[in-house]
Formats: sequence, structure tokens, C-alpha cells
Amino acid sequence: MLLAVASSGCRPSDTIDPPPTANHNNEPALCIAFVDEDRLAEPVSRRWTSEGHQEIKVDSLSAEQLEQAKFNLEPQVDVIVFPVAVYGDLIAAGQLLEIDEKSLPKDVAVNRNNFLGQYRANLVRFGNQTLALPLGGPISAVFYRPDLQPAGVPLYWSELNQRLANSPGSDMAKWLEPLAGDWAAHSFLTRLASRIRYPGKISTLFDLNSTRALIDTEPFVEALTEMAELHRLVGTREFLTPAEVFVKFRTGKAEMAACWPWPDGDNEKPEFPVAVARLPTTASYFDANRGTWTQRQGLQQRVEYLGSEGRLVAISANSLHANEAIAFASWLTSNQTGLRVLAESPMTGPLRLGHLASVRAWTKGSLPDDAVDGYAEIIRQIHEEEICLTFPRIPQRREFLETLGSAVRDAIAQRTSPQEALSRAAAEWDRITREIGVDRQREMLRKTEGLLIGKIEE
Repeated sequence: MLLAVASSGCRPSDTIDPPPTANHNNEPALCIAFVDEDRLAEPVSRRWTSEGHQEIKVDSLSAEQLEQAKFNLEPQVDVIVFPVAVYGDLIAAGQLLEIDEKSLPKDVAVNRNNFLGQYRANLVRFGNQTLALPLGGPISAVFYRPDLQPAGVPLYWSELNQRLANSPGSDMAKWLEPLAGDWAAHSFLTRLASRIRYPGKISTLFDLNSTRALIDTEPFVEALTEMAELHRLVGTREFLTPAEVFVKFRTGKAEMAACWPWPDGDNEKPEFPVAVARLPTTASYFDANRGTWTQRQGLQQRVEYLGSEGRLVAISANSLHANEAIAFASWLTSNQTGLRVLAESPMTGPLRLGHLASVRAWTKGSLPDDAVDGYAEIIRQIHEEEICLTFPRIPQRREFLETLGSAVRDAIAQRTSPQEALSRAAAEWDRITREIGVDRQREMLRKTEGLLIGKIEE
């Protein structure tokens, strides 16, 4: 028997305006579960019915409630909108139906080729199956004050440290990045991406054969040492969320901030000039096979960490209305629905090529127009690159990241050395893997990378 994930079950959603007369009379009333996403439930429901569809039933629940139910969905759920953080758990629980586009009605098309590049290639795949469709996600960049940082953002992380070491004191924060909760892990992984991901390197955080954690190895220790030194230089005292980082920057309390636009309600543009740049990178990467550092060449300098946040839509394996549910998911990922509905959540983001000209739908007036245009260009560049770093789609992702985030904060607060912090975290990662099951973890890791069987030689 499947466990219930919310005591209220699926219930009809409230509507502001009476829906028009439905012209889809034979269409079933779908039940949509929204996980950690109350901001989307009402506008999605309203928009769907305004286009003549049957009124949907909405269930809102938290990721914690879903975890308590061991990631089993209620039997009546047809579609689930959920954070990327629980993707691996839902897959492992067998709750997601494969989206077979060949079996779709002729009038339904996902139009996968119109997705931005990383959504087509890296961010949702699992083996040779399509188990979810992207609803976009935020992409971090560096927002900065060109009046206070006229040289812009340094190309390399090491240069950023050097600049901050030579920067005069100020009451304003020189550098901010999210460090609260598992955001410390994500911020750490942003500076790891160009150190550990390179063409031909399949797995970066775990050994694909043994499943052993690799986070206590040389490139990780180097990155955390550099990160801890940066925060010593700027005197970091607060561990902030992404929303808090952006608000502090937008209200003139920081010179540089690594974050994404997070409108906070008033949506007033800052009273100072704002520019945006890509996150710094590194000049070389660590070749794990040779145990040496190798110089990056040309455009290979840029490797981003993606998928720290975002939303996905999938079909419940229990749905009795699979084709109608897939049609709903396709509608939700469409170009116009994204602009009119998905932009209501800061945890989504542009997901189709057509969205790049309308990034203001997500920034909502919180930045000057030239900064928004610069941010849109950064999104375009990132999605045109061949490789990126992502966290694998495995069970208990949140536990892995919380462990790593705690280690990062320990090093930043100088409670322990970077090497010791990461060694402890790696041991805990190995314990979590044993709890999941080594064979199961190995299969999940390989399918995340598009692999199915066999021993991996990298």
C-alpha cells in the first residue's frame, strides 16, 4: 500500500475568476502534486482552466512530508512538480513514469529541441529514459558595483583572492555568496567545477566503480582552502541564503555577490550602477587519472556548476491518465506558459530558447535593464557549452549536500582545517552510500551519466 504524503489529499484549487466553459469535456480532472512550490499551484491552475481545460485538483506538500512517506505518491496523483533535490529519491522509489514521446497523441509535442542546451543534454537525463521535463532553474552569476569595482570580476578565483587581499577596508561587504544550510555545498561546488570537470571525465564526486567519495582529494582540498581564505579576507560573519545575498546586494550592502535575481516584493531597481559577470574559473583542471594539473585551453576555461536548484515536472507511475498527464506536462514546459506562469517562482528560470529575450519575466524589475540583458547573455553562454558539473541524481542527495555544507562552514569558520573537514565529510558520504546500498548507488550514478552497465575506465 502506498503511503499518503499529505493528510488533505488532492483537493480542488481555488480560482480567482470563474473558468470559461470547458471545451475539453472528455478530459479527466488531473491531480497535480506541488512539492515545495506553493507559488506555482494557483497560477498554474488558473491558467490551465482559462484555456478551456477541466479544473485540476491541487495538492501542496513539503519535501519533508514526501520523505516521511518514503517518496511514495498518493494513488490519485497524476503529475508531480518537484525540486531537483528529490529527483533521485523519486526515481529510486519507482514513482516516475517514463515519458515516451512516441506514444503521445498527434496534437501533443514536448519539442525537446527547443530546450536550452544543458536541459537537453545534462540536467534531467537518467540512463536512456526521460523521467521528467525541466521547468528551469536559477543560474548564479556575480552581480557587482562597477563604480566600486571598475576592473570588473576577475577571470580566476585565485585573482579574486588577490584583489580582496589588497582591497581597502569598508563597512560594505566585499563579497557575498550563499553559505546557509546546503547552500554552502553548492557555493563550494561552483568553484570546483572547472577544477574537476573536463572532457572525458565522467564522474567527479564519486568513483563510478567503487562508489567511494572523492571529496577529500587534492582539487577539493585546494578549492576549500582558497574559499576559506577568501572569507577570512572579507571577514565573513553571516551564513546567508541566496535570497538574503541578493537583497543585501540590491540594497547597497555589498560590492560583489554570487547569486541570482530574487525579487523580494518591492521590485525597485537599485539606486547605483549594477553590472553582471560570470563566476570566476581556474586556469587548470586536475587530471584524476594522471594525478597532475593540466592547463585549460581556450573556451574550455569555462565549466559551470548547474542544477543547485530548479523544478521538474513528471508523471506519476500510478496515474490512470498518463497521456493526459503528459499533455499537461508538455503544456507546462511550453514557451508561453513558462513566461506567464513559471516565472512566478524564483526556483525556476528560462528553459527554452524563446525565454532568453524575456528574462525580465523572472527578474521583475529588481535590476537595471542593462544588467538583465547581461544576465540573459550569461545564461545563453552557459547553455551553449559542451560540459558542466551537476550533482548526480541519487537518493538522499539532500543528506550528502548537508554533510558537505557543514564541512565547508567548519573550514570557513576555522573550526578545522579544510583537509580534516573534507575527510570527515567523505567518511560520512561513504556511510550514506552503504546505507543506500553500494550496488544501487553504482547503478544510479552510472545512469545519471547516461551509462547502463559495465566497469568504467576513465
